[in-house]
Amino acid sequence: MVKVIHAELVEEVDRERFDREVKAMRRLGPHPNVVPYLDSGEVETDGRSFHYIVMPFLPGRTLRQLLDQHEGRIPPGRVRQIARQIAAGLASIHAGEIVHRDLKPENIFVCDDGRVVLLDFGVARFLDYTSLTEHGQFIGSLKYAAPEQLRNEVEPATDLWALGVVMYEMLAGRRPFTGQMLELMHAVLHDDPEPVSSFAPDVPPDLEGLVMRLLEKEPFDRPRSADEAIEAMQPRAATAVAVEESQPYPRDVPPMLFVRGSNDAAALVNAIMHDLNPSAVVMPITERHAVGDVRRAAKEYGVPYAIDPFVFRTAYANFSRVSGLRERAFAPQDGLTPYQPDDLRALDEARRVAHGALDEQDECGADLLFAASFAIRDLDDKWLVRNAKLLQLSLGHADALGKPLFATLELPLEPLTNPDAQIRLANRFARGRPAGYLVNFDQLDGNCSASHLFWALRLMLLLQDSGAPVVLGRAGTLRHFFCAFGVGGIEDGLGRFAGFRLSDYRGERRPFGKHDRRYEFPSLLTSLTRDQARAVLASGVVPEAQCECRACAAAASIEQQLGATALHNAEMLREEGVALAGTGPVERVARLQARIRTARLLERELRREGILRQPLPHLVELESAIEMALPLLDAARIARRVA
Repeated sequence: MVKVIHAELVEEVDRERFDREVKAMRRLGPHPNVVPYLDSGEVETDGRSFHYIVMPFLPGRTLRQLLDQHEGRIPPGRVRQIARQIAAGLASIHAGEIVHRDLKPENIFVCDDGRVVLLDFGVARFLDYTSLTEHGQFIGSLKYAAPEQLRNEVEPATDLWALGVVMYEMLAGRRPFTGQMLELMHAVLHDDPEPVSSFAPDVPPDLEGLVMRLLEKEPFDRPRSADEAIEAMQPRAATAVAVEESQPYPRDVPPMLFVRGSNDAAALVNAIMHDLNPSAVVMPITERHAVGDVRRAAKEYGVPYAIDPFVFRTAYANFSRVSGLRERAFAPQDGLTPYQPDDLRALDEARRVAHGALDEQDECGADLLFAASFAIRDLDDKWLVRNAKLLQLSLGHADALGKPLFATLELPLEPLTNPDAQIRLANRFARGRPAGYLVNFDQLDGNCSASHLFWALRLMLLLQDSGAPVVLGRAGTLRHFFCAFGVGGIEDGLGRFAGFRLSDYRGERRPFGKHDRRYEFPSLLTSLTRDQARAVLASGVVPEAQCECRACAAAASIEQQLGATALHNAEMLREEGVALAGTGPVERVARLQARIRTARLLERELRREGILRQPLPHLVELESAIEMALPLLDAARIARRVA
């Protein structure tokens, strides 16, 4: 069997597709369900040039011809046999890091001996980011295109959608979505298909369940791989697999606590020694000396230990002044030039960064790992695509290292203040099922608006619906709001960090809003600078003036009390964790609302006495944010599909 094109009569893109088909076929190893490559080349005859691909002759017919012979419908048992082989072919090409993206009956060949073979890789997408187009015209066959494919987003799950359409068509005698171009696109993006049994009453429930899973709008709701789809096609076993869905991460468990250290290791070591018992301690890879001290303490007291590789900093020019970054295996190879998204377009380079970041953490003795990622500015940022690929590459490597992997996201707030944007983001990063997420929102701090608090909360709960906890980075005193609504965890620096600011990495400011340690006032739901705290404690108005925590009880004066700020803050975190244990979000939110009312009364008294010159605006914003977020207490109110 020979495929030929006339070199002089085709457009450049057709030639590129032909070349890509050759490249794809050469790249794939032999597999019974993928058409073998024999030879290719170019010949001239009678002054005309031709390009050709040679494949074995296959006696049989296309699946389209088979459908026509059966008047559009194929018995369920035969569908199961055919679909299993299609999925096996997809598993093979996905293992070769290729997405077919044009799977349809015309490109599926059914041999006379029953073997099913995938054909035509002319528009295949290689997962090293090479593509016929990054932005622009649609590539593929619209009738079998997945929702994300219509947005020019392609991943292995895109082929699983097409498999679902093909199976639906074989069983029902029609495709799940029909109509002219615009009508069809709208249906694919927004409409649920009619159950297969509406047109084929004899379809087994397990097979129908699998087809409907394959046709989920969001890739993370489909089977995780072609191999999982194959397993679901097995009789008897299929029922259990088909109905298996990831359960949302529970909102009524005690929140995780990641404690972040810095070059001041003594405070963190002291907190560990005094029974803080965090879920993990996190140290920056740049603080070489402090890293060792904290690691030894964590190991001694049985506290999980993690390293933040700070990969995203290598996209900023000043990374080169930090030897702890410049010399890492994942850093730009010249040690000087910051990364740009196109630098990681090639699969080998993306793999070097993804694996290098994990290997560095593993060599430091980390018990859990953070995936390499880069900060994004908006939803058109190329780093968004690269980050999804880095996460995919990291998941397999973390498995090989035998350690859980957290996806890391450095995100802007404003572009994510609508449901569709949030769903698309979750679509990208929930697919690989990481052990959890560490999310840093740019400029999410005590000065942000109620609206931003609401949208940040909504995205985190949406991510948790995939089954993994979300930890809010540099949460500070905003932890009260997010933990009340069931966010999986928070990261705290014992008062040394006030939010996350990407602007810190564009200039000379100290990173992550790090400042002198602030003293926690749970009664005011905030922390205050040393000078402010001194005045408030001296007033005797707030309960902290008689604080009985381990640190304050040992202090003989306010100055000694402030000198033990880090341990006081650690004690406050520990007490909060105990108070939240065994309570659900409804009770937590009601408790938070009562605490806000009390805090506002204390604030007014402090202002009357001249202790506080300005009101505490975060209390008003928290009240408004709670009112906005109350519907989110009902998990069903968070839409997981593009509306």
